[in-house]
Amino acid sequence: MMPHPISPAAAEAGPRLTRRDAIRNRELVVRASLEVFSEHGSLGTVGQVAERAGVGRATVYRSFPTREALMTAVGVRQLSELGEVAARCLAAPGAPGAGFIDYVFELFAYNRVNRLYLELFRGELNAEVRAARDATRLVVGKLIEQARASGLVRPDVIDDDFNLLASGLAVQLSLDVSTDSEQWQRGRRLLLLALGVPDDIATHGSRPNPCA
Repeated sequence: MMPHPISPAAAEAGPRLTRRDAIRNRELVVRASLEVFSEHGSLGTVGQVAERAGVGRATVYRSFPTREALMTAVGVRQLSELGEVAARCLAAPGAPGAGFIDYVFELFAYNRVNRLYLELFRGELNAEVRAARDATRLVVGKLIEQARASGLVRPDVIDDDFNLLASGLAVQLSLDVSTDSEQWQRGRRLLLLALGVPDDIATHGSRPNPCA
């Protein structure tokens, strides 16, 4: 039996539907991965991701052929979200330098429940993760510049000081899933004190609703 020819209209509509479904499924997988890896870190499995997303494992692998590709996508998403937080803090009204304090408070709160990208920092970063990290650091650098100009941090503080201290503390705190909020808050306070921020601000923040 001769196969039925596919009409030009059907041939055109099929790929569009496939691409649309692929995009939808990819987003489902990424969102599920954010939850699974936040709960389990790099110990999260593809099976857990598939179950959380409501798709089969084959669907996960179609979007992300390797586990490393999936982890990269989640890490890039998390770094991009932090970039958005930094941008909000930069745009928020308030006293000079307040945006930097707000960002640090938001950063430590975020890191406590989103650990995967911190685990990626323990190894060599690939180009995608590095690009997302650098884009976020550009915005954070503007916050540091404002805090330095306002006298809220020490005049000799540079971007690399903050990046080294913040990432080092976050990676160490994320090693143990039992690390509680009080320990994260202590780490945040120690970071700010090391940068020269007054103790009351390092402990309580600069305003009630950061980056609102």
